[in-house]
Amino acid sequence: MLKIGDNLMIIVEKIILAIDTRDNLAKIFLFQSLVNGREKTISAGRRTAIRQLAERTFPSKPISQTLLLAIDKLLKNQKAKITDLKAIVVSQGPGSYTGLRVGISVANALGFTLQIPVIPTKEKDLKKAVSKIASQNLPQKFTPVFPIYGRH
Repeated sequence: MLKIGDNLMIIVEKIILAIDTRDNLAKIFLFQSLVNGREKTISAGRRTAIRQLAERTFPSKPISQTLLLAIDKLLKNQKAKITDLKAIVVSQGPGSYTGLRVGISVANALGFTLQIPVIPTKEKDLKKAVSKIASQNLPQKFTPVFPIYGRH
């Protein structure tokens, strides 16, 4: 928790991993949602801001050999642990058959293991998708995501 002055208290609420393996370049992001703690405790409404902590883009071939290593490196660079994740947002498609399969399989495996929600999105801009999702109440349990195959 960060306290800024007397009137503003910021609470780091969630660390969210976002995975996009639809195209020739795979992208992974780490986001942090920040909530104005005073508003959260005083009123029912809340303002959530999203801060991008890190981003990594890399060739999606061979995605099956690089995705987990890239996620591990992204987390280590931010001094975060896999257990710090509170949700995973994953691109559901349409897109590359193999890329979607690998990205969604990794997201589902991590979500199941950590017992955190995996949230599908068709949104091309993952920051926009994460912003929408972070301002909502996340599902409390893991539910698998399935790909939507096909081209854009």
